[in-house]
Amino acid sequence: MTRRTPRQTSSAALGLLLALVLLATAARPADAQLEWRLESGATHTFASHDEAIRFLASAEVTSMVRLEVGVTRPYRITLEQDGVVARAVFRIGNTEHQAHHSLAPVRDSYDFEVAAYRLARMLDLPYVPPAVQRTIRGVEGTVQLWVEGALTGTEAMSQRTSLTAVTRRERQRNLMLLFDTLVNNMDRHQDNQLFDTFGRIWFIDHTRAFRASATLRERERLPVMPLTFVEKLEALDKQRLRAELGELLTSGELKALYQRSRMLAKHLRRALRQTEQNDTLIAALPDARRPLGALALASHD
Repeated sequence: MTRRTPRQTSSAALGLLLALVLLATAARPADAQLEWRLESGATHTFASHDEAIRFLASAEVTSMVRLEVGVTRPYRITLEQDGVVARAVFRIGNTEHQAHHSLAPVRDSYDFEVAAYRLARMLDLPYVPPAVQRTIRGVEGTVQLWVEGALTGTEAMSQRTSLTAVTRRERQRNLMLLFDTLVNNMDRHQDNQLFDTFGRIWFIDHTRAFRASATLRERERLPVMPLTFVEKLEALDKQRLRAELGELLTSGELKALYQRSRMLAKHLRRALRQTEQNDTLIAALPDARRPLGALALASHD
């Protein structure tokens, strides 16, 4: 099987990179504005996700601080353009290693951050911060908007929260589990999910995702999802995935992603039909025979 090498960029090719970004997003419908909290506490409104991507790809880097977290120790950078000052994370490192769960070498790659973001947009999941490929000071990597004022999962669990917030977070956790299953993310833990001040969970750190394995992990834990989500999953055909992710994933990773999307969609459709059948049976029971604690299926946000 032929293995493709991800596209490499250089600072001299920034104009080409921006052109490719615009080309990759041209087929998408116009998206809504993106409101983003800045370090100052103010909120900046990007006209669209594409505008946020252009900002990440071309804004001036005014500071870089190496973080003492993670294997690759990413940088927290400050970007400035047209009066907008925003922080971002600059991830580097694109390596292969032999994992105990795989016979073939697996990749840890900064490119997967961009792949995760693009895939989430294709599914209308607003939980992965905007990210783009970029070379800074001769080092290739990816730049992703920094989630200001957010808590890690560990920090959030230690704080009291309302029942409404807990319920909303549970729905988002279900979506996170489905997304991790789809991208075959082997590295989700409390410190790579962020809780912002608006009650949203952000899915971050996907450098160990997109393993080239056509299996669904933890199938028995997967929640039932509304039909609208299943239909979006079914719309991920080979041509669309290749157009959006072909520069980021190898041919083997793309093939495995497509196969997982088919299996996941079939699994969710079966689960949805079974739930509908159970609801019909429960509704037909006399009140005295209806089981206690029967729960209705809650749709995701």
